Amino acid sequence: MNKNNLWYIDQRAEYLANMYLSRRDDLIIERQNHTHDRGIDILIDICHSGTLTGRVFGVRIRAERSASHIRRVSHNLITYRYPVSTLEIIRDIPFPVVLLLMVMEDDSGYYNWINRTKLDQAVNLSLKTQSVPFERLTEESMNMLINEIDEWYERRIGNHENKRLV
Repeated sequence: MNKNNLWYIDQRAEYLANMYLSRRDDLIIERQNHTHDRGIDILIDICHSGTLTGRVFGVRIRAERSASHIRRVSHNLITYRYPVSTLEIIRDIPFPVVLLLMVMEDDSGYYNWINRTKLDQAVNLSLKTQSVPFERLTEESMNMLINEIDEWYERRIGNHENKRLV
């Protein structure tokens, strides 16, 4: 969450993120304790057929009152200047973490992965902020997010099984 926002702006962004996430019945949403900033606001468990899978991903939420700090590239793509210090906290978390940018002006949501190779390579740690591309959060993009996470876990399982066979 953004320390510069009024508390109710961050709270509204969290509620809005929960609204987007809770549209799926295969996700269990768990709010994280904010005593220490570990980079994750929400931890999500993925279920298959109502059963926990052990597959989790983290969510970092950022709130903006208006789109004035956002550069629109297309209808579904924006860029946003994000604090590099936050990117540093998240990049070593050992499971997928997605950044959700919630815009209060129109209740829109945008997302990007933080600890994936393509973004890691793009982050310049000498800067205070980094321009990060975000895609619009829709039902379709939420489905793609969950599919990507499942595929990420499948690749990890496949790699571990291959190592055991050697």
